[in-house]
Amino acid sequence: MLEFRDKDLSLWETVLDMWVSVAAAEIGFGSAYVIHKGGLLEADVAFYIPWVLCVGWGCLGVFLVLVRWWTPSFVRFDGGIVSIYQPHRRREPRREFKVSDVMSVQTSVGNKSFHSLFTHGVWLRDGRQISFLRARDVPEAKWVLNLLREAVAEQRRLLYLHPQTVRSLNRPIGSQ
Repeated sequence: MLEFRDKDLSLWETVLDMWVSVAAAEIGFGSAYVIHKGGLLEADVAFYIPWVLCVGWGCLGVFLVLVRWWTPSFVRFDGGIVSIYQPHRRREPRREFKVSDVMSVQTSVGNKSFHSLFTHGVWLRDGRQISFLRARDVPEAKWVLNLLREAVAEQRRLLYLHPQTVRSLNRPIGSQ
């Protein structure tokens, strides 16, 4: 059995860990405040659009920090089954599938199909994409990705060796 889990972070540690999102949120809220106090909103309706965009950018930064803090993942490889437990998911907090159904394991580093920085995920045969396990930076993301790939390969190897081992153990003594 092999387990991976996200590091338990307090809200303050998450804020420090995602300082770029917090800085972007502050810039967004600050820009919205400057537009509002500068009187630009009263001068022309066209200034409502940048103001709304600045407020939205600020809210997005806060949302990303809260999502990072609120969604830890626990991943277990055991007996050819991958179990992903995300306790705060409303539907399906635990998702399980066979290791043989895993098409690929990827990370968001340099991948445009992910929507979160330094997230890992699996692509399954039925087309589902499941994201989990967040890393703090690029080296950690690549290291965890290599560990996940090795875990999938090891579980597959054990699955393919297991029937041979059982057959050899069930043979009568002295038979070939």
